Amino acid sequence: MTTWKVRSLRLTLFLPPGADARVRQLEWDELTGNRPDNVANRGDQQVQEGLFAPGRLLLQKQPGRVDVLYAGFPQGEEPEDPVATLGLFEPAYALFDGIARKLLDRATACVRLAFGAEMVQPAATGLAAYQILVEHIRSATFKLEGGQEFVYQMNRPRYAKAVPQLLINRLTRWNAASWQPVTFEVAGTAQVHKGPAKVGALVTTDVNTDGDRTDPLPAEKLLPLLDELRDLTIEIRDKGDVP
Repeated sequence: MTTWKVRSLRLTLFLPPGADARVRQLEWDELTGNRPDNVANRGDQQVQEGLFAPGRLLLQKQPGRVDVLYAGFPQGEEPEDPVATLGLFEPAYALFDGIARKLLDRATACVRLAFGAEMVQPAATGLAAYQILVEHIRSATFKLEGGQEFVYQMNRPRYAKAVPQLLINRLTRWNAASWQPVTFEVAGTAQVHKGPAKVGALVTTDVNTDGDRTDPLPAEKLLPLLDELRDLTIEIRDKGDVP
């Protein structure tokens, strides 16, 4: 069974000029059934964000693009090791899938889809995190002793099954990261309390359709394409850097 947990899931829709009205009218409560905790407008960009257990959901709209980000959020006083997550991929995606389908239902014209995921494993040290990453990559060997700031990135494109001749990029980044919990005490004199830093191995995927495409993707193929992007992400999680 996999030991990777999901830190975040993201779906991005790229829209042609003048064709994003229905998507830009979409509101956070239409996706979740509840009102958002925060709404921020910055010029042409709007961000709506709120609780969507067990994490938080962010809807960001801007000309030509809309993003939905579902991310882990600390639960209780004891931080998760090494960072708050949504748990395993499959149950986290099952919750995210309903949100994604509502978004795609509004996208009558979409030229590109991108599905991203961050997956993490705890490690005792930075070197231990590097070893986890290399074992996951599988396609290359590295001399890790004495090394720092290890980062490996690879794109393994494939052609889509749902739309013939459509290129799908399978971009993956492997690196170690550290997280440090911080709490604020506001009674009396404001104080900041920092907990011990925790280290983890991090795999970040961005599986996306061809960025050079200018014609809208067939509307009836958006859901099959999303399923394909999900399956390719799971393949990366389970098999590492495979052609």
